[in-house]
Order: sequence, then structure tokens, then C-alpha cells
Amino acid sequence: MNMVKKFLYHMDDYELNAIFYPTLANLCILLVFGCILNNLGVLTTIRLPNWGFLSIGASFAVVTMKMCMMLSREFSKYLYDKCVDDSRLPTTKHLLYKGYYATEQRNELIQRIRKEFGISLPTKALVNHKLPTRENVLKACSATAQIREKLRRQSNGETIVFKQKNQRFGFLRNFLGGAIISLLIELGCCIYFNADINSNMIWGIFIVHLLLALTSIPLMNKSANEYAKYLFSSYLNSQL
Repeated sequence: MNMVKKFLYHMDDYELNAIFYPTLANLCILLVFGCILNNLGVLTTIRLPNWGFLSIGASFAVVTMKMCMMLSREFSKYLYDKCVDDSRLPTTKHLLYKGYYATEQRNELIQRIRKEFGISLPTKALVNHKLPTRENVLKACSATAQIREKLRRQSNGETIVFKQKNQRFGFLRNFLGGAIISLLIELGCCIYFNADINSNMIWGIFIVHLLLALTSIPLMNKSANEYAKYLFSSYLNSQL
């Protein structure tokens, strides 16, 4: 117990809310999955009472939690970077595409970025089916980074709202990455032990876990858009 308290004590808010909790959620589902396999007598080599299996599994999870957190975070980040090009990032789309701001508000944002950071973004917004040039994508990414840094300096660190939105996105992204790893393990067990499994509960847990992972995708996209909108709105309301 002291080891767990010490482990949690050394985490910052982001590590706790955006990395630890989604990793714990996936590990708990895996533990329940393994417990049912054990209860069905499939895991004949380590046949234990449920309380014994859960105790060993939980102890193993605590010991390997840091490694699981790092694996989940790095895999999630790698997956997101591979699947979402810079041109499709919500912050880039907010700066370059139509439909996010009124014309006057977008012009004010573009002019202020040019005046303050010396970054010239196109004044004509793109429609959704058109791709921006690589140069404009890089400019948008650079402007976003400088805006984020400016707001962080002005508030002596991220505000509570920024932290909440950032942690919400991190939670969903890391849960999805961890869920993919967990689902592959569960699917492997389902296929390997299929001849010995006579219960629909195993497949039921797998399907529920899969649905949770799929549900996190639109929620993650919504969270990213909310962050981008709040970032630029805060910038427009900040002092030069």
C-alpha cells in the first residue's frame, strides 16, 4: 500500500488523469477477462480460486504499472501521429479551413498572428475537400505552438480550463492506444482457447471493450476540437 501511495504521489495531474487512469481502466478489463478464463478452467496450468488469481494479477499490475503507462502513452502518441497528419490537426484546420469562425473573427485572428509572430497565413480559408500547401501547414503549426507558449507565459502556466481540456484529450487518446493493445491480447486468448471456451461472457467482454475503444474515437476528436477552439478564443481575448 505504501508503494502504491508513493507511486501516485510522484505523479503530476496530467500523468495521473491522462495516463494512469486510462491504463488502469484497460488493465482492470484485462484482469476481469483473465479471471473469467481462470474460472472456466481454461488456464489449467495456473488454476487458482478467483480471489487468488485477482490478487496475483493486481500485484503484477501494480509492479508493471509504470511500464504499462509508458507503453500505452508512447503507442497512443505514435498511433495518433501516424493516423492524423499535421494538415488534419484541429488547430491547423481552425486556422486554415472554413466553418470554424465567422469571416471577421478569422481575419482578426490571421492579422494578429501576422502582427505578433510575423507568420503570414492565407487570408482565404479553404473548403474541406481541399488540402493546404505544406508551407501553410508548417506555418499553422508554428503559430499554434507560439500562441500556446504565449498564453502559458501570461498565466504563469496552463490555466485550469486548459489543463482540463488537455487531460481529457490525453485520457481518451491513451485509453484508445491501451485498448488496442489489450484487445489484441484478448483476441489472441479467444482464438487460442476457443475450443475450451463454452461461455459467451468472454466474447461479451471483448465486444464491450471494443465498443468502448470505438466510442473514444469521436469523443477524442470532439475534445481536440474543443481545445483548439478554446486556445484561439483565449488568444483573441488576451493582451498583445
